[in-house]
Amino acid sequence: MVGSLPAFVMNYDSYNFGIEFQIIGSHNGWIKITGAKDDPSRSNRPLRPTYSKTGWIPGSSVDFGVQSARGYLRPDIGSPKVLDLKGDWLSSMGDVTLVVACVDEWVLLDYVLKRKRNQTTLALTELSLKEQQASRGRAWFRGVCANQETTCDQADVVLLFDE
Repeated sequence: MVGSLPAFVMNYDSYNFGIEFQIIGSHNGWIKITGAKDDPSRSNRPLRPTYSKTGWIPGSSVDFGVQSARGYLRPDIGSPKVLDLKGDWLSSMGDVTLVVACVDEWVLLDYVLKRKRNQTTLALTELSLKEQQASRGRAWFRGVCANQETTCDQADVVLLFDE
């Protein structure tokens, strides 16, 4: 081990904040990162020692927002859809459990859905543990947002990332 990254923290507003970094590669469930940095203004804690050079971390330790409702079989919008959440984003309906690989603006993710939308009332309900287990999947997504405080500033996320 050449360095370490501090774990995420919950700030005074009950938001989780982690270390920011740039993903520059992937291999067999490991993510190559660079430029890691802490932000005391977000974590509400003193600046923590953070390894900022290039290194590898497990894909299971990476988390970010996915502003997309559709996951694909391959990193190609013309490939078959594996998941279609209609108007809801993956980040709103479930969790990323593993970042498997990255290609350009695409990321291959293992995910689990934790919520579903009632088709009649449009209300969100929590899935049972059995339903969550059955919802696990792997798909390629675009529309990744690394901003820890809000959604990313994009002209039209739906058109840009979901056809």
